[in-house]
Amino acid sequence: MNIKILMEPFDLRNYNLKGDEPYILLDEANYPQSLFPADNGLLDIHAGAFETAAMEHFFKDLVDTEAVKNLKDYSLNYDSIKIWLRGGESTRELVPLGYAGNPSEYEQERQSIEATYSILCDYVARAIMR
Repeated sequence: MNIKILMEPFDLRNYNLKGDEPYILLDEANYPQSLFPADNGLLDIHAGAFETAAMEHFFKDLVDTEAVKNLKDYSLNYDSIKIWLRGGESTRELVPLGYAGNPSEYEQERQSIEATYSILCDYVARAIMR
């Protein structure tokens, strides 16, 4: 089987990869900039607004939207991402509830979920067919 992990190009350096490894498919889909908010220096990278909106979209019954609205913002900046990547106790101190982002803002991401995943699925399908 020819199995690959889908990775964002900007993640490569965090794992000391080049992107030409045979087990990597780089996400180089052409997403319109309108799907992404302006860069404010904060990173919503794990179980934050976008991923919470995606979970709500695909698995509505599994997301407690009332609880999500009260979660604290644990968005990371470009310096704290280095701490997060260490894992272990450093990460637990930085993001004690396990998410790195702001899931309480998931409603603002709802409109981009369907478009983003439609573009991504089309890109991956075309890559598989090559």
